[in-house]
Amino acid sequence: MNDFEYLALVCVIPLGLALVEIAQGLADALKRHARAIGWLTPLVALLLLQNLVVIFWNLYNNQHRFEVSLLNILIALVLSVAFYLAASFAFPGASEEQDDLDAWFMRHRAKSVGLVGFITFFADVVVFGEDLASDWLYRLVVLAIFLAPLVLAIRTARIARARTYLLIANLMLFLVALFLSS
Repeated sequence: MNDFEYLALVCVIPLGLALVEIAQGLADALKRHARAIGWLTPLVALLLLQNLVVIFWNLYNNQHRFEVSLLNILIALVLSVAFYLAASFAFPGASEEQDDLDAWFMRHRAKSVGLVGFITFFADVVVFGEDLASDWLYRLVVLAIFLAPLVLAIRTARIARARTYLLIANLMLFLVALFLSS
């Protein structure tokens, strides 16, 4: 087992659990709220899934850079656990009765969306920021374009605006993923 495989094993388990949390939350929402799921919680779920794809893509493309060290294991665990926590706040738990998922989102948006922003910033700057000195302006612009709608979604008190900001953040992350894949 090489260094990358060892580090990937450490972070894949919590990330896999986060994926299960998203799928289970969506399944529960569809079962309990067949008529009124709303837009906000599925948009957060989509944002988390896209972020997961980008993280895995970056990990795979940068596997030559990773070596097993205490710091790298700690960073992998912090990111993975933060991702799991964000996923756990995307949907209400099975024991929590919620009639309105948009109201759930509005109460917990700082946790789910805030953690997505933290994960994105931390992963881009700390983990994949090897060439930050050479392309720092580009990275800051991309982060600002993606993080600005997340901050606005957290700060707004209106559901319609939060939906718009999450749609923009999803579109920005999709474009970043397309850029990374080319």
